[in-house]
Amino acid sequence: MELGALIKQYREEHSLTMQQFADRCHLSKSYVSMLEKGRHPQNKRLLIPSMETFRKLCDGMQIPFESLVSILDAEDWIDNGFDIDSGSSFPLSPDEIQLIEDYRDASEEIRGAASTMLRISADSNRKDAPSSTSEAG
Repeated sequence: MELGALIKQYREEHSLTMQQFADRCHLSKSYVSMLEKGRHPQNKRLLIPSMETFRKLCDGMQIPFESLVSILDAEDWIDNGFDIDSGSSFPLSPDEIQLIEDYRDASEEIRGAASTMLRISADSNRKDAPSSTSEAG
C-alpha cells in the first residue's frame, strides 16, 4: 500500500478530517495533503518524507514504526532509503534492507560486535582505496 492511500484510509476509517489528522500527527494540513497525493504540488516531484515525519505519522496513528513499514510498499520508501540526520534519500539494495532489519532484531551485544566489524572493514577499505591524488615521480 502506498503511504498516501494508507493515510487516506486511516482518516476515513477513523472519521477524521485532514485537519484533525494533521493535528493528531503534529503536521500541517497542507503537508498531509501532499503526503496523500505523494507529490509536491509545485514541482510534481515524488514526495519522500523524512524519518521524523514517519515517526509523527506513527504517533498520530498510534501504530509502531515496524507496523507502518510492513504495511507500506517497499518501493514507497524503503528502496529509496533515508539519511536519518538530514532526511534526504539514498538508494538501498534488498541486501542492505535485510541487514538493517537483522540489526534491529539483534541483541545489543550483537549490534555492538556488528558495528565494530563494519567499522574495521570500512577503515580497511578506505586504506586500500587508490588515492585521488597522485604523486609526481
